[in-house]
Amino acid sequence: MTSVQSLTRANIRQIRVFETTILPELISKGDCIAVRGDAFQLLLALFPYDVMGALGNDLLILERACEFEKYRDLQDALQRVFDQQRFQPLLDWLQGRRGPSLGTRTLPDPDPRKQSEMNAIIAAWNLPYHGDAAENLFKTCQLYMRESSTAQPRVLPFVQSTGTGKSRAARELSRFCMTLNVNIADPRDDRVYPPTDRAARDFLVECYKDFRHASIRDAEIRKSVRVHVQTFLRGLFECLTTALQDLYKEHTDSDMGYLDLAATLSRKMNEGGTYKEHNGFRKDFWDDVVDLADTSKAQHYAGIPDLPTGYYDVENNPLQTAARELVRWLEDHGASGPAPWLIITLDGSSTLTRNVGKHNDISLLSELENAMCDLHNLPIFIVVIGTVLQMYKPDPYSRHTPHADCPHTVVPFDIFTSEEKVPNNGSWRLERLASTRRLTHSGRALFGALYNAGDEHFQKNVASYACTKLLAYDPDRVLSGTQTLSALTVLLPLDFAPDNERERALIGRHMRLIISTNPETHTPLTISPSEPLLAEAARMAVERYSVDLPKALLSHLERPGVSAGTRGEVVSALILLLAINAARRPEDGPVSVSATDSHNDGLHRTVTVEEFLRALVPDKSIDDVLNLKPHDKQDREPLKSAFKDARIWLNHWARVEDQRVLQQKYLWGHLARGVGVICPIDTRSVDLVIPVLMRPEVRSSNIAPIIVRVESSWNATRSADMTFDWMDPFQIGIFDHETRGQVEVWPVLRLVMAPAVSKNEAGVVFRERSSEGTSPRGRGFSAYDIFFAGLLPQTYKVIQDNAVAEVYKDLFRLTGVCDLSTLDEAEMGQFPVWEGIVTARRAILEPWRLEGDAFDDTTP
Repeated sequence: MTSVQSLTRANIRQIRVFETTILPELISKGDCIAVRGDAFQLLLALFPYDVMGALGNDLLILERACEFEKYRDLQDALQRVFDQQRFQPLLDWLQGRRGPSLGTRTLPDPDPRKQSEMNAIIAAWNLPYHGDAAENLFKTCQLYMRESSTAQPRVLPFVQSTGTGKSRAARELSRFCMTLNVNIADPRDDRVYPPTDRAARDFLVECYKDFRHASIRDAEIRKSVRVHVQTFLRGLFECLTTALQDLYKEHTDSDMGYLDLAATLSRKMNEGGTYKEHNGFRKDFWDDVVDLADTSKAQHYAGIPDLPTGYYDVENNPLQTAARELVRWLEDHGASGPAPWLIITLDGSSTLTRNVGKHNDISLLSELENAMCDLHNLPIFIVVIGTVLQMYKPDPYSRHTPHADCPHTVVPFDIFTSEEKVPNNGSWRLERLASTRRLTHSGRALFGALYNAGDEHFQKNVASYACTKLLAYDPDRVLSGTQTLSALTVLLPLDFAPDNERERALIGRHMRLIISTNPETHTPLTISPSEPLLAEAARMAVERYSVDLPKALLSHLERPGVSAGTRGEVVSALILLLAINAARRPEDGPVSVSATDSHNDGLHRTVTVEEFLRALVPDKSIDDVLNLKPHDKQDREPLKSAFKDARIWLNHWARVEDQRVLQQKYLWGHLARGVGVICPIDTRSVDLVIPVLMRPEVRSSNIAPIIVRVESSWNATRSADMTFDWMDPFQIGIFDHETRGQVEVWPVLRLVMAPAVSKNEAGVVFRERSSEGTSPRGRGFSAYDIFFAGLLPQTYKVIQDNAVAEVYKDLFRLTGVCDLSTLDEAEMGQFPVWEGIVTARRAILEPWRLEGDAFDDTTP
């Protein structure tokens, strides 16, 4: 029987005709196709895997144990397929076949939520582009072309997590030069958008199938893969030249310049189509590319000597000729100035990085780089897009600038928030600040764009969509370890040791961002930035799947490579976050309900200070806490009166590295994102700060802090007075030190969390009021001081029993297990292009600083 690999490209197209026309007709008629025994194995070989996966049990009864001989007509049809090198006999059999009757079958209605998501994605893809990520990418391509030598490939890895706008930035390169986008990602992943260019992908992955079981010399395999890649590029260049010529002829009446032509090509390639299929123009283009590549490849193996081989005349081979003709045509039609003139973007890097057969040094990517080295004298560049950090490793033997192959990681962040500044005049209220719309517009551009483009159904369920994106898929009953880690890293600032496998998994599928890569080693520095919508999604996942966060965190910290800080600050932040989440549940706290208007539905995400304390403090101590008077201010009102209008909006924590962002105006920026502050390690006397809005009107002057100190000493109760005295909001920099005693400031709630205190002293302790008057260090503000001693149910309400207490004790013992690499801003600052990159990084690292700096401090 003829081998499967010898079937031609036309056969694959017949499969697609079968998939798109014949199968739907069979479904509508209620037919069921029976495929049994060895026939199933043959169909697996004949049909692309994604087609078989799409059919599933809806159309195929796959009973391998049944006798294939009972279906001689099918066996004959398959034999004719191989004999005639055509699929038509099989298609004829499938059309005429009547399988076992299973009754009338109808296609199920599409899931409304899924359909709404797909519609939003398609609509968002065509919205106006925001931000400068595409320009940064283009400038990086220009820089690498200037820096690279003849021995360096004109290939730039663009590596970043999912949902960060990489594909859209690649499309927008057409504003700067001629751009051709191709997506070769695995189409079985239903999250892939834009759709896979199947003709291009099918051609490229053929080389993996050819050598799956082959015992062939490395030189022969490398030569074959090289021919495979070069014939593909040759077909691309020739078909692109033809397509541009045709487009130019269609617009002979207009004065179409080079960039106009680039925009027209991009529009023709990307407009129209569906969630799963591109438009006809794009599909025909890649079909033509592959047909030409198939022909060239067949000629090469037939012995025609002028096609590229492993060893060939670089200057005179057809790949060079096709590329030069394309460049010459671009130059004749207005291309000029600094290179590149053409950028090819390949989305779906994992298709290129797989090793061919058992050969670790042979891949499509390695041969693509070799081909681009041969084209080093032409203004052509390739950007390979993916989430896989291993897609490109620096060559330790090459002698070139370390920047020449350093992955590009810059993506847009907070671009929608920057376009809608929060006025500092009290015109906004917390329900708007914490609204669904505001959440979607804070962070990566994905959710803001989808929210703007989506219908009402999508907008109401955007948090559920974000939850699915964060988890990568909806599990049946329980979350995997990686999924719980993805939720934890969004809620808490966990650190990873360099080159950590779990960190790479979070980047690849769970939306953790790469903030920097070391130019020498490409080791990444990653972060889960402040994104309130993703934090809501993580909270939703925890609630939906009943995740025990303390136990989940402990399970990850017990393995090497993950750190929760060195002071117990992250574990303490978890305790406070769990109390806030408990207060948000209807049975415990907020009486407010979600508004129907997603522009003003944020109140249900917030809690009052009293609701927070009722969820944090054990029942036997809560009345004493609420009636607590301020230290040194016996004539002042009790805590519950002082904070009666105060509300907290917090659903995640972030670590800051600059104590100056603890100022009141920056705390306002944190409040705008629903984020609590984990202070720098050298900040004396304070570890955590929770911003509190003291009045309904949102303005920076209405912000007061809850200051938290984590005291690790076992005898912390003996020095409680000194600890509280050092927790001075003026000394810390929250309030302006110059105004101490001159203006009235909001009262301050100060908490000391001392987990190491012995069991005998455990509980909630109140600081006794002094009768000696106001101390110099405390002058200028009223403080309500609460001391949490130990880790027992009598200390925190969220610790329900002694078993939970033991989990927390283990968490506090696990600290300081890894260090982070430092950012390489100083080195990168030598290059002008990095100014925009550093700014983009800072937008991700410290969005609250930009929020604070953007405020109009003019009072109404």
